[in-house]
Parts: sequence; structure tokens; C-alpha cells
Amino acid sequence: MNFNIRDNKFNYFANLSYNYLNSFTDLDINRTYKNDDGSPKSYFNQNSFLDRNGNAYNAKVGADYYQSENTTWGIVLTGMDRKSMQVNNNTSNLFNPSRVLDSVIKARNEDEIVNRNGAVNLNYRHQLDKNGHGITWDADYLTYQNQTGQRYFNSSFFSDGLLKSEDILNGNLPARINIYAIKTDYALPLKDA
Repeated sequence: MNFNIRDNKFNYFANLSYNYLNSFTDLDINRTYKNDDGSPKSYFNQNSFLDRNGNAYNAKVGADYYQSENTTWGIVLTGMDRKSMQVNNNTSNLFNPSRVLDSVIKARNEDEIVNRNGAVNLNYRHQLDKNGHGITWDADYLTYQNQTGQRYFNSSFFSDGLLKSEDILNGNLPARINIYAIKTDYALPLKDA
């Protein structure tokens, strides 16, 4: 959704959007490991099925104030909120050189991801003449936040199906980045010589 409203010396604008993600990957990997003489050492067959889904909301709102024909002040706010889930079910079969099953590893990896990003921009534009001579100024603050929760389930089996070992790995991966920036530009067009 987009809108833009101009009222005398003020201009207001916004862009709002929503995205829905639902995808999958079905991946088969077949590997042959060899000895130095080229003979087979072992075989590895793996199937991974990744299922992803999530929602994202994006917003950009702002306003401009036209102080005069040559001077404009502005503010822009942007933000994104995304939550997604990824599940990877994985089965790996390991075979000896005679292609007899040696062991099986089954894994289920779950990643729950939350991203929240935002930014504020203050800007100023002043045109000194109609030939492009002017000055601009921007001040920006950006924040990126990510929180990923992980749960990894791993089970190893003997060739006859008996459980060899299993473990659960939990992870909590927070991240936050803040960026501050100020810049100014002065433009002075050069006349043709």
C-alpha cells in the first residue's frame, strides 16, 4: 500500500507491505569416498528436506517540509518485522566399500528466527542556484536486531536399527547492531572550459 499527500508546504508519504514465505527444498546427496588407489572407501547417501515459512511486515513513512522554493527539510522512518521458522529433516546413510549399510544418522534441525530492523533519517536540501549548486545534509540512525533460537536433534543408529547415540543441541543467537551516520555534500558544478 502506498500513499502520498501534498498539502501546501508539506508532503506526507508512506509505503506499507506484507510478505508471506512458504517454501521447501528437497535435496539428495550421494558421495563416494575413495582410497589413494581410487578404490571405494565408503559411500554416503543423504536426503534433506527443508521446510520454511514466515511473515514479514515492512513500513516506510515520512514527511517533507518545503521551507522555500530552494530549501527542503525531511524525515523518513523505516522498519521491518519478520518472523520465520525453518525445519530441516535429514537422513544420512553410511555404507562400507561393499555398499552394505554401516550406520544411519537422523537429524531434525529447527531454527526460529526473529528480525527487527529500523531506521530514522533526517535530511536537509538547499539549492543555491538553478544550475545544481547546493548543499545537502543527512543524519541517520539504524538498528538491526536478530534473535535465532535453535534446537538440533541428532540420533545415530546401527545398521540393524538399534539406537547408538542421541543428543539435543540448543542455541540462542542474539545480535544487535546500531549505526549512526552524519554526512553533508556540497555540489559546485564547473562551467565548460
